[in-house]
Amino acid sequence: MLCEVDLTFTIRAWKENGRHLVAQKIGREQWYESFATRVYRVERAYNFNRGDQGRTDG
Repeated sequence: MLCEVDLTFTIRAWKENGRHLVAQKIGREQWYESFATRVYRVERAYNFNRGDQGRTDG
C-alpha cells in the first residue's frame, strides 16, 4: 500500500493519533509478522492514463 501525504506535520500527527496507536498495537499483536515503513520525498511524478486526452505532470 502506498500512502501519499503532503505535509510533514500531517505525518507526525497521524503517527501520534490515539486511534492509530491502538490500531498499530492490534496489528502488531494479531495481524502482522513484519512490515516496513518508508518515508520519502517525491521530486517529480508523471502519470499516464489511456482514457485521458493528455499527460498529467505533478
